[in-house]
Amino acid sequence: MTLKINSVKLKMILSVGTAITLIISLTTIGSIVITRRQIIRLTQEKVESMGRLIESPIVHAMLEKRPKELNKILEMVAGLKDIEIESVRLLKKDGTIVSSSNIKEIGQKIFKEDMKALKKGENFVFYTNPEGIRTISLLRIMENRPECH
Repeated sequence: MTLKINSVKLKMILSVGTAITLIISLTTIGSIVITRRQIIRLTQEKVESMGRLIESPIVHAMLEKRPKELNKILEMVAGLKDIEIESVRLLKKDGTIVSSSNIKEIGQKIFKEDMKALKKGENFVFYTNPEGIRTISLLRIMENRPECH
């Protein structure tokens, strides 16, 4: 009789323990998913804000037909180490880099992930770059205006 009672108690304890572990696990996973979404949203907002700040002097230099000033702006922005900008690029519609803060990139094509996003009209791309670094790209279309020529 005592063996049966202990067996029932053991089953109850294991059932309750399993239920509690499952609830804690699901709550933790849910919390991680929500936090990750918030981090991504805040990162996108930060990048979008920086993009607007960067775009203004670039457009101004283009309108004023000052290519040397444009190159200095690109280099300066990429040189700001505290905001972790890898590079700033101006592209042709086919993805060819025509101006960049990294001179070695000029004439090359952008990453395939960026090109796919441009074709889809997406502004943000998250991917791991060839160096293995998790990267976010902000893609802003700035049409070449007649007054820039």
